[in-house]
This record gives sequence, C-alpha cells and structure tokens, in this order.
Amino acid sequence: LQKASGLVHARGGIGFRALYRKAGLPMAYEPAFEAALAAWQEFGADLTGNGSTLSRRMVERVLTSCASIESAEMDRLMALLLRYQAEAARHEARLTVSDMLESMAPPVSLDADDLELHLEQALALEFRQAA
Repeated sequence: LQKASGLVHARGGIGFRALYRKAGLPMAYEPAFEAALAAWQEFGADLTGNGSTLSRRMVERVLTSCASIESAEMDRLMALLLRYQAEAARHEARLTVSDMLESMAPPVSLDADDLELHLEQALALEFRQAA
C-alpha cells in the first residue's frame, strides 16, 4: 500500500500510469484519472470545509482534460462527469443560500417554494459567473 501510494504521488505520473495499467483499469479512462489525481494534488489542501469546492474543481479539471478525446467510452464518462458537476453546483448554491439566510437579521422563515426559488436563482447566478 505504501509503495502504491508513493507511485501515485510521484511527480511526472510515470508511477501512476504503471500502477493504473497493472490494476487493469480501462485505458480509455486513464487521462481522466490522471487529471483527477493532478487536481487532487493541486487543490487537496485548499478545501473550504464543505468539500464541494474540491470535487467541483476536480470534475472541471477532468472535463477539460478529456474534452478533446472522442470515443463512446469517454462520452459516457463525460455525461457522468457533467451530472457530478451540476450536483456540485447545486450543493454550492444550497450552501450559499443557507449562508445568506443565516446572515439575515431578523431570521426569516421561508417555505419550501421560496427556498427552491432562491436555490434556482443562486444556481443561475453561479452558472452565469462561470460562463
């Protein structure tokens, strides 16, 4: 386990590629795993405490690195990653709305419809900022 961990964390990715191939994982997905590992190594210490920032950054990194690869297998992976990206954006929007509501004085009681509307608005704003 320690040797595998060293191979995964080694700079240059040669150890990771050897380990990936030895594990018998699909070769079509190797670039996606490499991009996810690079993002994890880069952003791993930069968590904000809610966990969604890392996963969203990681998904975006993988999406970017795999966007030019065309294959049926990669298309399925890209569709799954897009779903993960949307879920991470929704989670961030919920956290943003929750933080906004907590900071309002006096406390405001919202019903489910109002909360859903605020979530949709926060998500729309997030996507506009990302574009």
